[in-house]
Amino acid sequence: MRTQLLGLAAAALTAGTLALPTSPAQAIGGLDSGTISATGTLPTAVAVAGTTPGDAIAAWVRPAPGGFRIQASQGTDGAFALPVNVTPAAVTSATDLQLVANDEGDVAALWIQTIDGDEVVRGARYVGGGQWDGATTLSTVGVTDVDGFDAGIDGAGNVLVLSAIEDGPSDEVHLAVWPHGQDAAAVSPFANQATDATLAVNEAGRAVLAWSSAGVVNKVRVTTRGANGAFTPIDEVPFPNNTMNLEAGIADDGRATVAFLGIDNGAFRLAASDIDLDGGAGFAHMISPAGLQAEPYSFEVARDGRATASWVSTVDGAEALRMASRAPGGSFGGYSTVQTGLSAKVPSLAFARSNGAQVVVHASGSQLTLRHRSNPAFTFATYAAGPADGPFAADADSQGNVVAVSVVDNGGSSYVQGDWLDTTAPTAAVTAPGAQVVAKAFDVTWSATDSLSGVKTTDVISSSAAWNSATFSDPKVVGDNLATGPFHQSAGFGRTYCYEVQSIDKANNLGQRSARKCTAVPLDDTALLGSGWSRAAKSGQFNGTWTTTSTKGRTLTRAGIKAKRLALVANRVPNGGLVEVRWNGTLLKKVSLKGSAATKKAYPIVTWAGLHTGTLTIKVISASGRPVRIDGLVVAK
Repeated sequence: MRTQLLGLAAAALTAGTLALPTSPAQAIGGLDSGTISATGTLPTAVAVAGTTPGDAIAAWVRPAPGGFRIQASQGTDGAFALPVNVTPAAVTSATDLQLVANDEGDVAALWIQTIDGDEVVRGARYVGGGQWDGATTLSTVGVTDVDGFDAGIDGAGNVLVLSAIEDGPSDEVHLAVWPHGQDAAAVSPFANQATDATLAVNEAGRAVLAWSSAGVVNKVRVTTRGANGAFTPIDEVPFPNNTMNLEAGIADDGRATVAFLGIDNGAFRLAASDIDLDGGAGFAHMISPAGLQAEPYSFEVARDGRATASWVSTVDGAEALRMASRAPGGSFGGYSTVQTGLSAKVPSLAFARSNGAQVVVHASGSQLTLRHRSNPAFTFATYAAGPADGPFAADADSQGNVVAVSVVDNGGSSYVQGDWLDTTAPTAAVTAPGAQVVAKAFDVTWSATDSLSGVKTTDVISSSAAWNSATFSDPKVVGDNLATGPFHQSAGFGRTYCYEVQSIDKANNLGQRSARKCTAVPLDDTALLGSGWSRAAKSGQFNGTWTTTSTKGRTLTRAGIKAKRLALVANRVPNGGLVEVRWNGTLLKKVSLKGSAATKKAYPIVTWAGLHTGTLTIKVISASGRPVRIDGLVVAK
């Protein structure tokens, strides 16, 4: 890390505008969570949902006597607990397993199950303590087939499920609303002659719903749903040709995007339409290049509105994995090649975050691979995660760390394994000292947290200003690569010290500097000028001295002060006197030094919004005979 921050003006520090250093190249690291399931029969499906930083829940389906059983494991700080049963008893079937989660820790597992020959969407909620509640039906009962579904959850724990239903000649889309805390869901038909349902829900409860209208040309139709349950009028994405494979995403601000594959000159290209807050569908923008198929693909919208897509295209007879990302409110300007020479059109999942990190997860050649870079200007690096002989899943937690799980075929000892990619830097804060320290030395302490790889070291960055200076010194690292605290500071009289801390984790993710925390060390009483006072050494006082009088009218002054805040350090005694403090002749405050204990105390005098320059005068206004004991003056910037 740095030993000094060069070329930074002290004025910039005062204004809080110091430039933040960038993360080191490829400062992303993988963590192996190992086997997260019991060994046994080969799991047929797997899902994962990232929750709070470093936390996730993974679920899988595996054959069991009487049918199939869904199991799950909760991950905390990258480590997964022993698995538990989501379905206590075996179910007849369980396909298309999905997990949805919110920031508050609400999680639901959903799947398609056959009951009495008909398919339905079923769901169970995680209730904490390793327990799941009973399954609830989340689609229309009595239909022949559920072709697929998509689900989302809001910050209140309400789950929305949009299902594509096939019942004889009719293709329909049905919507289920499963309120938090209720055992039953309200299910209703939503669109006729419709397939390929997708939806996304944000924390505030706003949702975007999309589907393909079944006809001679399949069209993408969309609507949005407010947190109050009201829908906007259905709109159609302006695209002239057939579409398929819809994916929806929504940001925290309610702006949404729907991605799809659309025929363009004989090839299915990846396209996207932005959906405004009124539910209006914008023109389709092509993401993948012309003339090449773009499938399979993935599409994700992060909470800040950043959108990311990945897909596979055949280039020169080989399969190439590509990705594109769009900043919030921006457009897809191009694509990057993530990996070439793939032997098959492998599925992938892509993620991009506001810190610049980009991650693409795929499985090829029985290997789960996480390609990553900490900035779009870099080339992709590789984290070889565990084996992957079958289904895999990936998601990002609320900080942007990526968790991936995969099925490993090992005969009768098959299992699910997990990995994390730590893409997020530590957060740090200065915790001490306080606003002033009446001592010649003090300790600087801090807190630093990192949910996955852990904090490696912390730098302490300092700048200071003298009592008669308007500017701070250039900031510099005074505590470099500290594994632990505190940092011990020897202080100068009358100085204001400001501190920031910056931590790096064991994956070399460099955090931003913390907010500044400043403290002031007083001027000693000997720096205050006046006659008729007694100057004496005194044990236990600041700098071992004090200045005393018991005569009315005595004054102490200090000219040339530049301050935003002033405090008087003095001793109180049972019969202590009264002083007034003036600034350039104007009364600021009267301070009584009468108290029950003979102790020194910092008495606040004034706090200004900006820097003030002037002369401070302390005058005894109590009757003679009452002691006044002055120990120092806090002059803070």
